[in-house]
Amino acid sequence: MTTLVAPHAAVPYAVPPRRPVAGVGLDVAVVGTPGPGRDEICRMLAGCPQVRGPMVVSSTRAVVDRRLDLVVLCTDTPAQDVRGVLRGTAPDRPVLVLSPATGDDVVDALRAGATSYLVEGQFTCAELISAVLTTTVGQSHLSPLALTAVIRRLQGPEPLGASTEVLQVLSRREREIMTLVAAGHSNASIARQLFLAEKTVRNHLNSVYRKLAVRSRADAVITWLGRTPLAAGRTPA
Repeated sequence: MTTLVAPHAAVPYAVPPRRPVAGVGLDVAVVGTPGPGRDEICRMLAGCPQVRGPMVVSSTRAVVDRRLDLVVLCTDTPAQDVRGVLRGTAPDRPVLVLSPATGDDVVDALRAGATSYLVEGQFTCAELISAVLTTTVGQSHLSPLALTAVIRRLQGPEPLGASTEVLQVLSRREREIMTLVAAGHSNASIARQLFLAEKTVRNHLNSVYRKLAVRSRADAVITWLGRTPLAAGRTPA
């Protein structure tokens, strides 16, 4: 890819954090085919004081067994390469996808385990750095086209509504929170409406992700709205 940066804002789409961002020394790997696009991303990250390196590799196989804070994946086949990055010893590793692919490719990549997705040409250098730092702690960023793809998937022809099985798995409070999440409310907004601490909302969402066996807010909403059947064997807590 060659045109990675444009003056468009990325849209934050938050999920609960995995770990705090350190002041310096984040171990970041940039995975992608050698070329101007990957080189441009590396130059941007090299100017970020919090990033150590970054390490640059051409194959997802090169990062499978490495201890990393984040993988930045430059790819035209996002879902396939996300699965390659997360296989083996790092199923919960934060992954930031940079790709020209839109539409169903975005949703497929998020379902494969990507944390954030920036569409080529829809982010600035500052937005890339912001996405890198927040993705490291598990907060998702979606470019406008990526967010649109998620919304369109949720607005498909099938009837919307949580399945009876999903309703049985989640507690009453978790169902209340997921109703607001699916309506597009932030954690802060949910906390205000339900008179809860924002940390309590995050804790409930962590429990929802665990019960639904999903990694991201987008995937939780897709399951909540009945797009993905609940896997067998899960029971209410």
